[in-house]
Amino acid sequence: MHAERRFEPWAVGVASALALGLAGPIAFLWLALHAPPERVATDPWHALLTQADDERVRAEGRVSGWDISLRASRSSAGVRVELEPSTTSRPLPEGIELRLRRERPERADLDAEIALVHRDGRWIGDVPLPAPGRWRLLARAGAADVWVERSFALERPP
Repeated sequence: MHAERRFEPWAVGVASALALGLAGPIAFLWLALHAPPERVATDPWHALLTQADDERVRAEGRVSGWDISLRASRSSAGVRVELEPSTTSRPLPEGIELRLRRERPERADLDAEIALVHRDGRWIGDVPLPAPGRWRLLARAGAADVWVERSFALERPP
């Protein structure tokens, strides 16, 4: 006589738990190996300390009343921007620096520092936008120990 085979639900549950237990680490490993290298911190402790210092310096810039205004106009390759630092309380430092960075969050290979020319209290630069979509401009103004940072968004239609 043949014994009747019975379906055991607990065996399916155990097998499913084992499969999920193996699938999780394999998926995590695949994501880690395929992550862009610039998004992986090689020295997280130093990165955290640097970020804390940057936050402190930015807070001092905000307390000082510093700000950056941006005026953009279309050009043949993208946009021409004029950046002007301003203050509402503490005077701007004599040797103020202004930097501009173009970023595309999903395409780090398109990020670039933009050269600026100082003319009559304003910094002027041409920002090429090589692909349609949303772009982030990160402007930073200040001196070595105090600065302010502003983020602007630009959209290039398809």
